Amino acid sequence: MAALIQAGLNPPSFQASLTVFNDLQAKRKPEVGNMRAVHLEDNLKVRFPGQDASFMAGVEIGMLATLMAMRPREFSRQIDTGNMEQARLLGLKMGYHVSEVEQVDRKEVRVTFRDRSLGPKLRVVSSQG
Repeated sequence: MAALIQAGLNPPSFQASLTVFNDLQAKRKPEVGNMRAVHLEDNLKVRFPGQDASFMAGVEIGMLATLMAMRPREFSRQIDTGNMEQARLLGLKMGYHVSEVEQVDRKEVRVTFRDRSLGPKLRVVSSQG
């Protein structure tokens, strides 16, 4: 936005952008009964009516990229199982490895990324015998 102002261009107002977005959304046919929620963080999900699976995948991968760019040591997110490979490759490129994958349901997993500079996460295992 600042670059637009410095270049002498008037940035579009948020309200104008929102109006255009709403107009475009109104013209699309929503996918009835097939709309998946994207998990932004724990207990916060959003749905995008009328968007296809590739859009949803883009939102999930974009969220992961944003989190990785913030450089936390470790974080977890719930994603579609179909995005797992792309998420793993993104993590490798951005200095993370997948430390844990937990199946949430048949279509989603909770994946934990850990900074590669950290050692492996150790767990206590009881040996009852």
